[in-house]
Amino acid sequence: MPIIPQYVARNSPEGLPGPRSVDVGGQSIARGISALGSGLRDVAQSQFAIQDADQQKKQRDGLVAADTAYSIFQVQQKTRLKEMQLSAKEGDIAEFTPNFQKQYDDSFAELRKGISGPMAQQLVAGRGAVLREELTGASTLFEAEQGIHVRMSGVEKAGEARQTLVRADPSKYQEELDKQFAIIEAAGFSADDARAQRDSARENISVSAVLTQATIDPIGIIKALGSAPGESGNAAIENLTPNGRSALLNFARQEFTRLVSAEAQRDAAAERAQRERHEKGEQSATLALLKGTLSMGDLQNAVATDALDPSTARTLASAMQSGDSETDPRTLFAMKADVLSYTEAEIRDMPGLSWKDKSALFVQRRQAEGSWQDSNEFQEAKGRIDRELKIPPGAFIGSLSDDVLNARATALTALYDRVNAMPLDQRRGAAISQSELVIQEIIKSNSQKEAATLRKRLAKYKAENPNPEDMSGSGKRSYDQTVDALSRRIVEAESK
Repeated sequence: MPIIPQYVARNSPEGLPGPRSVDVGGQSIARGISALGSGLRDVAQSQFAIQDADQQKKQRDGLVAADTAYSIFQVQQKTRLKEMQLSAKEGDIAEFTPNFQKQYDDSFAELRKGISGPMAQQLVAGRGAVLREELTGASTLFEAEQGIHVRMSGVEKAGEARQTLVRADPSKYQEELDKQFAIIEAAGFSADDARAQRDSARENISVSAVLTQATIDPIGIIKALGSAPGESGNAAIENLTPNGRSALLNFARQEFTRLVSAEAQRDAAAERAQRERHEKGEQSATLALLKGTLSMGDLQNAVATDALDPSTARTLASAMQSGDSETDPRTLFAMKADVLSYTEAEIRDMPGLSWKDKSALFVQRRQAEGSWQDSNEFQEAKGRIDRELKIPPGAFIGSLSDDVLNARATALTALYDRVNAMPLDQRRGAAISQSELVIQEIIKSNSQKEAATLRKRLAKYKAENPNPEDMSGSGKRSYDQTVDALSRRIVEAESK
């Protein structure tokens, strides 16, 4: 083991007398003394070397233990800093670094209590000071970054509140924008951060103002957004970025479409409500007319309150003035057979019917609404009967000949009687099949009877005119026309 040089130097023997100070006769003594001194030095050096080795082993063991303890402490402190950063709240930022330093110093003091030996203490103290400086720097940087974040968060929250205010009242636009700029300036941001915050506030608050303006006046905002920069006459629009202008122009157009659609829907709803109101008023006034209780004052009041269409009121007034009329049995029979083909207004205005019979038709029609007579199946059944009678689709009933009109009314009456005789739950589905039976049993049977009758009429006519060849020119033409007409009708009847 190496010997500490300074220690050897301090303990090395000095000033021993040289051989020249002794006479020749004393040289052996001198050599003896010199040898003794050398032996004493060797013994002393061996003793010191043994003591030094023990001391160095203790120091070395202490240094190893200190290094291990410090390494654990270093990991713990770095972990602790991360934990404090993750759990930090806005209110903790201002005192973050002092709090970290305090817990570091307390923990380091505990560490040093377990360190033995001056060299180990010196080692840990030096390393601890370096680590404290390193972690304090990281803590200070985190505190600064979080402080900026907190300030930015506060500024952004204020901006969101101002957007809400401007959205509710666009007239406050410039006032709220100036207030937001003042907050940004007071926050102490860097130049770049302050510029970014101003740009963001300007765009967001401007968008909020224009959104509300577009909702109120989409046409005006569409025009302003489409104008050249500096010519809109709207401060919020002038502060928008090109992308903001484009997005809000699309919004304003959509808002315009929505408002037009909403207005059309409101108009349609108002028209529906008025139409329903007029229909109810017409029904009420018509029933009063048929009962003989309607007065001109009633009509005037209904028109004034928009409960009755003026044209309907004039029709009802005309009917009141013309008075009641006699019923034409043919008309009544035809309408009763197909009452759902007529509206209440058509029944009311139909000539050849008394008010009493019109009132009865009203009741019949309302009872038939929603019943099997108002079903698609019955419409098809009725259509089959009309086709069998060669009635064109959509033909006006009043334009039909008496024979066809009578045949149709008879067939429909028979159909009603047949279906009404069935259980309620079977009526709707039975209309078509029953119409086929009516066609077979009534229409074709009547056609055969008609053909037989026509043949008899033709035979009788010929018997009454046995010598047509002797007739004069006009008489002969009349005879031929009569015979041809009867013959055609016989063919038509037989073909049904």
